[in-house]
Amino acid sequence: MQTHPIERAAHSATPDRAAADRAAREPVAAPQRTAAPRLADAQRDEAPVAVPRGGRFVGLLVFRGRASVLGELCGDVVADGALRVGPEARVAGRIDVDDLRVEGAVEGDIVARGRVELAATATVVGAIDAPRVVFREGCRVRGRLRMPSGNERLELPELPAAAPDSLPAVP
Repeated sequence: MQTHPIERAAHSATPDRAAADRAAREPVAAPQRTAAPRLADAQRDEAPVAVPRGGRFVGLLVFRGRASVLGELCGDVVADGALRVGPEARVAGRIDVDDLRVEGAVEGDIVARGRVELAATATVVGAIDAPRVVFREGCRVRGRLRMPSGNERLELPELPAAAPDSLPAVP
């Protein structure tokens, strides 16, 4: 009796039973746990795209890890991780993330627990609240900047009081 060519190939490709038993007994390494990706990783590797170029999303964007917005987002962003706003992207809403890199436009308040970086092409209209902020030459910002440093309260030094006779006369 002749066998079909596919059946012959399947029988000839059957692995050695002893080799299969040895492979089944070998321990499998547990997956390594790594820390959540930070902004530096998002810059080196391409982050998953939450809103693609030319796309529009309206609503609340929530994620963990890292993400990129390359299109238009109308709504708030809340994340445990890093967000990249691409050079042609527009975000209208509050952004609350660990780290943020803005290359496009953001209209709304920004709260970052780590770092905010504004590229030369960035435009931000709104308050920025972050312990570390990098402004690249050419970026545009209209709003308030607050840079807390842990539990310390930032105090400005007292200026010495000037004597009334040392001030120039005003005509």
